[in-house]
Amino acid sequence: MSDSDSEIGEEWEAIHNRTPVKLLTRNDTVVALRPQEIVFDNWSQIPLETRRKAGERMRICAFWLPLLLQRDEPSNPSCWAYQIDLISSDTDDLDMKHLQKIETLEAILRALEKGTVKRDQTKHVIWISNMFNLRTPEALKDAMCWLERTGEPGIRHRVMSLGHPQICFTALHVIFTEFAKYIQQMGSDSVKTMKALNVRSADYLIEKSEEMKKKGNENFKKMQFEEAVKYYSKAIKLYPDNHFIYGNRALCYIRCKKYLKAVTDGKRATLIKPLWVKGHFRFCEALFYLGEVKKAIEANVLARGLCKDNRDGIKDLEDQYEKFLLEMPEPKVVPPKKNQSKKAQTLEPRPLSVNSVHKNDPPPKSKTPVVKQEKQVKNEKTVQSEGSTKNSKPSKSEPPTKNGKGDSSTPTKKKPKNRSPPEVQLNDGDSKAVACIELKVMVQEAHSALTDLRCRNAEQAFRKALIILDTSTAKEVGLSTLDVLLLLYGHAAALTEIGQPEELGEAQKLLEKIKSFEERTFQCLVYYATGRVFLKENRFTVALKQFSDSLQTVKNKITPGKLTWPFTNEIVKETQPDYFKGMLEQAIELCTFPPPPDAICRLEICLCPMKAEIYLTDPDFKVCRSHWLVILQIELSM
Repeated sequence: MSDSDSEIGEEWEAIHNRTPVKLLTRNDTVVALRPQEIVFDNWSQIPLETRRKAGERMRICAFWLPLLLQRDEPSNPSCWAYQIDLISSDTDDLDMKHLQKIETLEAILRALEKGTVKRDQTKHVIWISNMFNLRTPEALKDAMCWLERTGEPGIRHRVMSLGHPQICFTALHVIFTEFAKYIQQMGSDSVKTMKALNVRSADYLIEKSEEMKKKGNENFKKMQFEEAVKYYSKAIKLYPDNHFIYGNRALCYIRCKKYLKAVTDGKRATLIKPLWVKGHFRFCEALFYLGEVKKAIEANVLARGLCKDNRDGIKDLEDQYEKFLLEMPEPKVVPPKKNQSKKAQTLEPRPLSVNSVHKNDPPPKSKTPVVKQEKQVKNEKTVQSEGSTKNSKPSKSEPPTKNGKGDSSTPTKKKPKNRSPPEVQLNDGDSKAVACIELKVMVQEAHSALTDLRCRNAEQAFRKALIILDTSTAKEVGLSTLDVLLLLYGHAAALTEIGQPEELGEAQKLLEKIKSFEERTFQCLVYYATGRVFLKENRFTVALKQFSDSLQTVKNKITPGKLTWPFTNEIVKETQPDYFKGMLEQAIELCTFPPPPDAICRLEICLCPMKAEIYLTDPDFKVCRSHWLVILQIELSM
């Protein structure tokens, strides 16, 4: 997708430049941080795992407790949050607008954590914080540039979505200042700071909270969800940063069909424990039942990225993702009779699949899952307890479904063969909308996997995206020619990274297909991708020509400009001129001075006529190893 962010950014910056200086200045006391060099030395030596745990607690103490977990008493952070409309003053629940803003705050804090690994970047955060405290207008621009360099996906777009530049200035001012103080404290005395961050509620309060939680669990077993919510709420008052209780209460809210409250509690659980799989599972589930299908799928994809080291948990999230796609509310069904009630076709909180609609038997509203609720009563046992910390799967004690996850009122999966296509007629516009959603999900999964070097996953996702695209025209799903070329390019890149002979051959075919579009500005990427294929085959001479041709087109400024992956704000790195030029120069240097071969083929009729040099890393080395072993022995004997 063309870099629409640049247009938004220019307009936003124009507003920023027109903002009167008086809006960005106040007569508050200016606090500047000047940590000594030893502070940065100490900070850089803190183990990453310790820093991760400290950062988790810092976010809870500085932001999540005063903003979302313990809002009874007014505080500076809560006043700041009201000022920038981060939270609502009317309710403790998050609506979708405020949820998006909280997720923006999450993303900024993630970027700060990622970006302060190196010493120089850490110093820059302190410097930007001081600029904010001095009310320097340039601080906003510098902060945005710094955040972008961390590589946090879509961070500029997220920050700009907060609103007017003055609001963004106020938001980043507090965030950078709090993080800078945290760096100084950890660098000065990490033991003392960790002890302060880990201060919990008094022991007697925690014990009383546990009692309330147990009573909540007992009520949950009896299917008395409203009563369970009351006890969980009392437990939270006593111990507000216990993520387990929020997870339990979120499940109760789902049972009571209070989905917005469940979304809020699911988000709270993930803010307290970002790597807690079950918290993400509840959050995504609540979004799905709320009707925010697209948001649920996006949250699931993000959760899998965060929790990728938890194999069991990832399996649960992957199953949930498949369930979301399978049970996605289908387009409206054309009724067989004109007088058929429209209410009979509306979706219950449990998404209704097209499979369940029969031509002569439309589902009346009176047949909502009452029977399934009775079955659910028999299966309910207990709620998640703290003893299951190590097991991040949805607890067996929770109301199980056939696949052991989620709400038992969820419909069971039906095999495609049981569907009756002739009985259902879909509106063309609705089917295109569904295809567009599926395509967007696949593209997001594809580019995320490619970034994480999960080549097989990326290849599968790009392949599925292109299959979906084959069923519609690019225009119908809102894609330009460059977008289509990017999908083909991404698929070729994933195949190249896999690096097997069959995949490399398929990548070359895709690149030939891209050439057929005759998009002159895209040719530099085709040259580069072709060079990458040859490089994987250790064909350095022909790869050098491709890289050189690509560099020449870049120097001639025949480039497509900065592009983003379709349906996202993620910039394709190869379309950033300076970055791409550096990649090409490195590739050219490698091909100009290639490593020495492991052997030379002396056969008159060579089995690999493309080159005589033999490398143990050749993709087809295993195929010809029986012949090459003889050659290697000859070389050694000589």
